Amino acid sequence: MRKFQLGSVAMAAALTAQTATAQTAPGEAAPAVPAAATAAQSDGLSDIVVTANRKSRAETLQSVAVSVSAFSGAQLEAQHAVTLSDVGRLTPGARLESNGTFPAAANFYVRGVGINTTNPSDDPTVGVFVDGMYLGVNIGALTDLFDVESVEILRGPQGTLFGRNVTGGAVLVRSKRPTGEFAVRGEAQFGSFKEADGRISIEGPLIQDTLNAKLAVMYNSHDGYFSNAASPSDRIGKSNALIVKPILEWKPSSTFTATLIAELGNEIDRGTPTKNLLIKPSANLTPAVPTGDFDLTENLYSRTRTEWRQVIGEGVLDVGTGKITATASYRTLKVDDQTEIDGTTAPLFQFNSPTGLRQHQVTGELLYAGQIGDAIDLTFGGNIFSQHMEYQENRTTASNANIATGGSSSAGRGIEDHTAGGIFAQADWRFAQNLTLTLGGRYTIEHKHAQVANFGQCSLTFSTCNYGTDDGHTWRDFTPKAGVKWQPTKDLTIYGSYTRGFRSGGYNLRNSVGLAGPYDPENVDAYEIGIKSQLFDRHVRANVSLYRNDFTNLQRQVLTPQAQQRVINAASARIQGVEGELTIVPVRGLSLGGTLAYTDAKYNSYNGLDLTGDGIPDPVLAAQLKLTRVPKWTYSLTGSYETAVGSAGTASLNVAYDHTDSRALNETNTYFLSGYGLLNASIGFTTADKKYKLSIFAKNLTNTLYATTGVDIGTFRSVYIGAPRTYGVTAGFSF
Repeated sequence: MRKFQLGSVAMAAALTAQTATAQTAPGEAAPAVPAAATAAQSDGLSDIVVTANRKSRAETLQSVAVSVSAFSGAQLEAQHAVTLSDVGRLTPGARLESNGTFPAAANFYVRGVGINTTNPSDDPTVGVFVDGMYLGVNIGALTDLFDVESVEILRGPQGTLFGRNVTGGAVLVRSKRPTGEFAVRGEAQFGSFKEADGRISIEGPLIQDTLNAKLAVMYNSHDGYFSNAASPSDRIGKSNALIVKPILEWKPSSTFTATLIAELGNEIDRGTPTKNLLIKPSANLTPAVPTGDFDLTENLYSRTRTEWRQVIGEGVLDVGTGKITATASYRTLKVDDQTEIDGTTAPLFQFNSPTGLRQHQVTGELLYAGQIGDAIDLTFGGNIFSQHMEYQENRTTASNANIATGGSSSAGRGIEDHTAGGIFAQADWRFAQNLTLTLGGRYTIEHKHAQVANFGQCSLTFSTCNYGTDDGHTWRDFTPKAGVKWQPTKDLTIYGSYTRGFRSGGYNLRNSVGLAGPYDPENVDAYEIGIKSQLFDRHVRANVSLYRNDFTNLQRQVLTPQAQQRVINAASARIQGVEGELTIVPVRGLSLGGTLAYTDAKYNSYNGLDLTGDGIPDPVLAAQLKLTRVPKWTYSLTGSYETAVGSAGTASLNVAYDHTDSRALNETNTYFLSGYGLLNASIGFTTADKKYKLSIFAKNLTNTLYATTGVDIGTFRSVYIGAPRTYGVTAGFSF
């Protein structure tokens, strides 16, 4: 899978004019395809319909008092967005990146808050919801986007409507539903590094107007982006993936729809793109390290297999005044991993087989969304989440003391049972002309029980383990929301809001010393004001938001020079910033866009962190550290042009450039990742009947060397690098 193909796509694509569907009027029910649909505005910008507020009726992007970016599946396909990492580059203030240790692990950051680890017990700060199902662990959350109808990225805490562990934001992914008509769609892509991708879907009615079915299948592979000095015939980064997604939709009446969505996925990633930057004196060795930008080496055959099975059931009943939605899901995840981390021919740091994760989860939610008269929109409900996970890790580390004997290995294991539930409500009251008051809240209760064997307390085969931590704890929290919105005209929305967010406490399943927990929850008080505007007969769209987030009991995962990991509630922090999006359509077919995000993140206090190596915390020094992986500036510039080619069809051109500032690699700020910019382009042609399409694309045109994360410990420093220049051709059909 192309986990490291992180080139940007057109940042303003979601704001440009698209093939349209009719916009729902304010008093009507939501359309069957609510997210990222558009409504036509001749020659100008279109309305984008979103589901961020979970109402029974449709709302446009420009009218909701939430910072949200929404993208249709067609937009993502046109811009060759492969994973959520690519989609993150469409959004100001968001970086949805992977962690190279486990290629499918999501280290998502929104508005300066995220996680910088593959530890499955470190709850996400950015929640990922697939067809209403919350993904309980970050490992396995970053897989290929496939047969997607829409993606919405909500910035800022979303605890009232979406629950715990969304202190940074939420990512909503919706699969394409059957249309009720017979259709076959296919696409093939061939590119550099022997890339070969194929996607096909077939759908149609099994019982006319009552039962519809769809089957979608995807396979992709490539031969690896990076050379391997240790084994030239075995390139690093090669991968292949197979995803099968069957869907059934049952409509026994005009007021009830039931949908069943299953997904089976298998991805194999060969090799971690680890580039060694420094071998430190404590290693006392000089292994060969390639010098070319994209030339790597490894002493371990790295390989990660990620398998998942999931089924999601949804029932929607229209009761006249609103809709009742019941959702239930089950997901099982299996990950096996052995990974080179130091990027040398010596075993300075590596994960050995049988390192891996086993997780399964069950979720359920019952929700009502409707209206009370003409003045109030009301959403309320309850949900439950339960998961069981078992994580084990066998690691080898080496230094000058033991390098001659191949280093030393140790193993640790953690088991966690986790149950959480909540009730919530939110109401929008249009109390005066053009003025809306929003009030809401959620009460959450959750329990975790963990058994943890620290590193060194398990045999290397995990046949025996000594569990030093065997403990459980329950947490409760109430998270309110309040906001006000003023819409003096249909093209101008001004809003302000306060939200409190909650992120779970827990236990460290990757523990080294002492008890594994519990550590406490973290909370955030978030304040935001924003303005959304459309000008010059909808030929210009300008949106700006300013925010401030105050965090307490901030959870920090600290990696010591000896590669020991611990989680502490050591810090309070203030993160504030400004985000802007601008789109201009000067003439028909031409769209120019730009996004900008400025993030000012600082600790107010940081206790419990030793920075001088004397075993004594240094709170004054620690409070001056930069937060991890938070660039101060990110921006993008985009352009797209579409024109008719006689009566044959339509030609299109897209160009995009995005920039990410430098940011701290780790908690102790021993190294900063360099800033970088990526340039992408594509040209395409679609026939007049829209049955055939052809596209030629290139990503990272300047062949920029860039890194998304890495490791810096006592013996070495390495980073996980992104893909070099890639290019290819895509051909598709639709009948």
